[in-house]
Amino acid sequence: MRQVIQSTKPQDKGFKGALKGFVGAVTAGGAAPIDEVELIETRRATVMVMESLRGGERMDL
Repeated sequence: MRQVIQSTKPQDKGFKGALKGFVGAVTAGGAAPIDEVELIETRRATVMVMESLRGGERMDL
């Protein structure tokens, strides 16, 4: 039988680091922590996944 170990510490999903990087870039006037092209590509892929699930058809990126 598989043993399950519960952690009392929450899992780090990177949200705090991402928020800290964003706030630092805004306040210091630096570059965005995530490239704009990467954000656009991620959004496009997410929308295509949703459309594929709704329509039941495969979509090529």
